[in-house]
Amino acid sequence: MAIVIPVFTLNVNERPHVRMAKWTATSSSLPSSSPSRSGSGSASIWPGYSFNVHTFMMIHLNIGLTDDAREQAIGLLTQYLADTQVLANKTQGFHWNVRSTDFAELHGAFEAQYDALFASIDKTAERIRMLGAYAPASLSLYAERTQLETAHDGVSDQDMLKWLVGDHELLIKWLRDAIKELQALGDEGNADYFIGRLRFHEKTAWLLRSSVG
Repeated sequence: MAIVIPVFTLNVNERPHVRMAKWTATSSSLPSSSPSRSGSGSASIWPGYSFNVHTFMMIHLNIGLTDDAREQAIGLLTQYLADTQVLANKTQGFHWNVRSTDFAELHGAFEAQYDALFASIDKTAERIRMLGAYAPASLSLYAERTQLETAHDGVSDQDMLKWLVGDHELLIKWLRDAIKELQALGDEGNADYFIGRLRFHEKTAWLLRSSVG
């Protein structure tokens, strides 16, 4: 599966010159079970241009990374952005709806976790912008692209904990592979960012796991 990325440079008082390029998702940047990314609407970013909601815009930068390397890094960051959005919303929903004899403890723990996740969402989006691309803000794209299962109602407190442990463990494994990819691309900045996120998910999974009965 390939995602089309218009790559363009900006000239003062002119529309951007658009060059079409393709970014092919790697096995670690998209789940193997992901549905097709084609179709499903369009939006306008520059006057006179329209693009599919799954299209990424990337401007030319001179930062010591090839365009191909930046495209791959953008794909990894976008994957993590989608997964974090879904995990944050799930954790917040569990915070709202948990019922337990340990209600106060779980209610507070879930709140602290989703606050940290929402804070990281902004940082991830900024990392995408630093690479010259627009950070996607489409809820439908997040839901479609995520590796995580979206939450549903009527989940017991123990199942909430087990579900979140599984999500964090999945992201831990994914991040280990993504870090290696970024280092191979020469993108040490984003590799370092992902190392920090790996530490967060490792600690959070441990805290959640310790509460499972």
